[in-house]
Amino acid sequence: MFIAAALPLFAAVAGAAETAKNADAPAKAHGYATRDQLRECMDLQAALKLRFHGLETANADNDAMGDRLEAEGAKVHDLQARLDRSDAAAVTAFRQAAAGYNERVVAWKKTTADAQAADDAYKVDSAGVDQKCVGLSYRPQDIDAVVKERKKAASAATP
Repeated sequence: MFIAAALPLFAAVAGAAETAKNADAPAKAHGYATRDQLRECMDLQAALKLRFHGLETANADNDAMGDRLEAEGAKVHDLQARLDRSDAAAVTAFRQAAAGYNERVVAWKKTTADAQAADDAYKVDSAGVDQKCVGLSYRPQDIDAVVKERKKAASAATP
């Protein structure tokens, strides 16, 4: 669920990083980055922060599911050890329980693989933003102006 929601954000961050590569050259020649570059880097870093928190939540949920499945697996194993194989109803019940458990494990493994892919994509994007933004210098008056713009926009957006 979270991974599908993160894909458009990933595309936006990746697209913005590509666009910004072309805009960096003129500003670096003068020693300072432009206000547009500052805005863009702040936007990229904010988007990464949101993604990071979403990934943290998704990973915590996935870890909790893994813990529940581990406990359920122990119960299924215990049930199998105590199974009266001469009781057809008990064997059928065990098979149903084991099949349900196995389905949940397969789904959890897929979710884990998807989460790992999202984590890997985040690391790549984060490195790209670092490469793009970390070495830039900004004039103090540009920083103040952009921060004021953002505060004004945030207060206007708050009802």
